[in-house]
Amino acid sequence: MNNITEMPVRDKVLTHLPSSKPGIINSARRLIRKIPWWAGQHSFFVDLGTHKCIVGHDDIEGINTSQEIKNQIFFDEPSLAIAESIGSNKIIAIGKEAREKIRRGVDSRQILRPVIDGVVFDEKVAQAIMEYALRLQDGESSRKIPTLITGVPVNTSPTLRKALRDVAIRSGAVEVFIVEQPVLAAIGAGINLRENNSHIVIDSGGGTTNYALITEQGVIQKAVDTIGGDTYDKAFGDYVKQVLKANVNSVELQDLKVRMCTDENADTKEYTVPGKNNDGEHIDVKIKVDALDTAIAPHLEELGRTARRFTMAIPESFSGDIRRNGIIFTGNSSLIRGLPTVFADSTGLPMAIVPNPRYAVASGMEQLFHDRDLLQQLALKD
Repeated sequence: MNNITEMPVRDKVLTHLPSSKPGIINSARRLIRKIPWWAGQHSFFVDLGTHKCIVGHDDIEGINTSQEIKNQIFFDEPSLAIAESIGSNKIIAIGKEAREKIRRGVDSRQILRPVIDGVVFDEKVAQAIMEYALRLQDGESSRKIPTLITGVPVNTSPTLRKALRDVAIRSGAVEVFIVEQPVLAAIGAGINLRENNSHIVIDSGGGTTNYALITEQGVIQKAVDTIGGDTYDKAFGDYVKQVLKANVNSVELQDLKVRMCTDENADTKEYTVPGKNNDGEHIDVKIKVDALDTAIAPHLEELGRTARRFTMAIPESFSGDIRRNGIIFTGNSSLIRGLPTVFADSTGLPMAIVPNPRYAVASGMEQLFHDRDLLQQLALKD
């Protein structure tokens, strides 16, 4: 398994949510005048997910794989924001800074999440985060972005796609292309969509798990489960509270989940995190990996059942390719303990986890900048 990569450090920048009040709108517009100096030359890709927001620019020198794409990424942080107070229109923290404030304790009603189950839930917060990311590099230039590529889960409705498109346009994009995430992940994984071949791609992120059968003709069959990192985090937290009789900060548990899923010796360890018992006493909570496995097992089983139904519904004309190519697994939740095995056992097909699965979708976006015809073909039409 690959380790989770450290997110880049950046300067502190505060912003305000867009508002229906003209005075606040004008103030927000003045705040976003600065954007990267290369905005007039470069286009951008945005992977705005339930758990993370990855923003980068195209590479005019060549195509980047999922292992190289980090050279083009200048923002890779949680898709979170914190309001100054409950009901406030002012944001005081975004990304890693927001996550750290949650670790230290804020009212849950101050936590703003723009994306739920993989689609834009709050357009104003999504716009604030996107604009914030796009202006991290100092410099004066026109704020227009020639082209912006982004992705959505399969089966996303036209209304929700329009919400994402509107956010991108208000953030400065002139031309917006929206492509389904498994297709982007397939390109990022190195699949040539112009070849006469077919592949099953499963892309599992923070809010959804997407299934797609992809050929040179496009997506032939697709399905989606609203099971992802959020599901595992809630199940793990509930188990700790109900079975271990302890209360642990949600960020601490997320970090522990990642450690357990990436530690080769997790089965032999007992982990310790700070928390409180039911009497309110501050204690060291000791947790073994069995707790995580037990908590998420029902959800992994459900994903396995969906994968089996999905593969069994594929016509026999694709059997040769599918047996030969197996299932390509991408997304940050591909690191979840036992999930690749569940898919392999439920479908009877071999599994291949791409290198740096977190960045497969971003890599696919960047590569499409170099194939305009394919981008036009794959982009969803509203």
